Amino acid sequence: MSSMFLCHKFDNALCGVRFDSGMLGVALNGGNILSSGHNWQAETCKGPVHDNTIPSVFLKPPHCNLNGLTELGEYTVKAMMKRGMLIELDHMSAKAAGQTLTLLEQAGYPGVVSGHSWADESYTRRIYRLGGMVTAMGDSADGFTAQWRNDKAARDPNRLYGYGYGLDANGVATLPNPRPNGDLKYPFTSPFDPSVTMERLTTGERTWDLNKEGVANYGLVADWMADIAHRSGAEIIGDLSLGAEVYLRMWEQARPRT
Repeated sequence: MSSMFLCHKFDNALCGVRFDSGMLGVALNGGNILSSGHNWQAETCKGPVHDNTIPSVFLKPPHCNLNGLTELGEYTVKAMMKRGMLIELDHMSAKAAGQTLTLLEQAGYPGVVSGHSWADESYTRRIYRLGGMVTAMGDSADGFTAQWRNDKAARDPNRLYGYGYGLDANGVATLPNPRPNGDLKYPFTSPFDPSVTMERLTTGERTWDLNKEGVANYGLVADWMADIAHRSGAEIIGDLSLGAEVYLRMWEQARPRT
């Protein structure tokens, strides 16, 4: 199984990207100039879908990238379907993502993933209807749960539902911060296996506490899951438990298309 982002942070020969907002967007626009030879090219969105607003553009928000899926990008999407590859929708501009979903819908192709909350939310229902998968960017237990509820509301009720998370720590994104007024009690029982009890993680002479430090390293994912269960109950844990199965079913159904 293979998957691919057609574009990521900077416009390229395949598609335009979903902007970053704020000062990070200003910095990444500089990278876009170096990478593509032009500034991010924005317009005021003409419909409900949108990219993030960039402060350096004197246009009425919401902002949309003018650049969608290129001719070469469309060829690439079709070539990925022929090979049974999974298409990562996140980071595509709203225009490019919509065009990609239309190609997948025309082919009845389920191999599409929005893995870390970086696609316009109005596309969630289309992804689920195809048989694709949506997972949320890592956030504190309250924020992650809110995103799960929002995504699940768009599910296809005729399909098995599973969920996942994207812990993106690439130097720009961060791992989940401590939850305000965090109250995870140690030791805690694993929400996935009640026979397992876990104490605070210790590495060398350093002991970590999710309540104070959030997911400071990947060893604290278990604590984060326990906090999610503590705040939100068994339903979300059940959906997370089914995430791998739903992903595998999507992979199996995304067979090479001639």
